[in-house]
Amino acid sequence: NFNKNETNHNKIYSQFQNIIQHSFPNHTKIYTDASKSEYRVGFSVVKDDLIIQHKLPNITSIFSAENYAIFEGVQFANTLKTNDIVIISDSLSTLLALKNTSPKNEITSNIQTCLAPTKKNIEFMWVPSHTGIMGNEKADKYADLATKTFPNPTINNVSTTDIKNSINQKISSSWQNYWNSIPSSNKLKNIKKTIKKWNTPTNFNRRQDTAITRTRIGHSSLTHSYLICKDPQPICESCHTALTIKHIVEECSQYSQTRIDLNTPTPNTPNT
Repeated sequence: NFNKNETNHNKIYSQFQNIIQHSFPNHTKIYTDASKSEYRVGFSVVKDDLIIQHKLPNITSIFSAENYAIFEGVQFANTLKTNDIVIISDSLSTLLALKNTSPKNEITSNIQTCLAPTKKNIEFMWVPSHTGIMGNEKADKYADLATKTFPNPTINNVSTTDIKNSINQKISSSWQNYWNSIPSSNKLKNIKKTIKKWNTPTNFNRRQDTAITRTRIGHSSLTHSYLICKDPQPICESCHTALTIKHIVEECSQYSQTRIDLNTPTPNTPNT
C-alpha cells in the first residue's frame, strides 16, 4: 500500500510494473478514467492507441462517471479476441462497489450483469492517479478532453441516485435563495445565514442538544425568563446594556480575557 503524496512516484511505478509482470504478464491492459468539472462530465477507455470517449449529462456524479468508464471497458473487453484482460482504474470506490451484491448505483449493477455470462477472464486493478503510470495518465487526459470536445452528451442515461441528488440540490438552492432574500433583521436569519443543518456532536443527549440549540438562538432562562415573569428585561451590570447571549459571548467587557483565552472570534476580530 502506498500513500502517493508521501511515496516517490518512481517507486509506485516500479511496484506497478512488478504487479503487472507477476500477476498479469499476458493480460491485455485496458485503462479507464473519468473527469468532472463544475459543468462538464466525461470518461475515456484506453487500450494502446485505441481510445473511446464519451461525454455525460452534467448532473452525473464522478462515481457514476467512473462506473460508466468501467462498464464501457467491460463491454469493449468482451469484443476482444484475447481472453485474459485486466481493467485498470484509479477509482477505488468504484472497484470496491463491484463486490457489493446489492449495489445502490444501477450502473454498477449493469457492470455485474455484463460480467456474469462472460467466458473471458476479466480482472480489475487499482492504481493511484497522477503518479506517472502512462496508461492511466493517458486515460485521464482523454477523459478531460471528452468533457471539452463534445458539445452535447453522447450518453444521456442518468442513474437514479444522480437524479435524486440533482433534485435535492435544486430544491436546496431555491430554498437558500429564498432565505437570502429575507432581511437580516429577521432574528433567525441574523444568526443562521444558510439553510444547512447545524452540526451537533453525535454523542450529545437530548438535554445537551436542547441546551446548545437554545444558546444558538439566544434563548436562556438567564436572558428570557423575564418574559414569563413579566419583569423588566435584565441589564448587564458591567456594560449597562440589555443582557443577551450574544452580548455575553461576543461583547461583554467582563469576559474579554476569557474570549482571548478561548481564542473566541468577535465581530471586531479582523480576518487573518
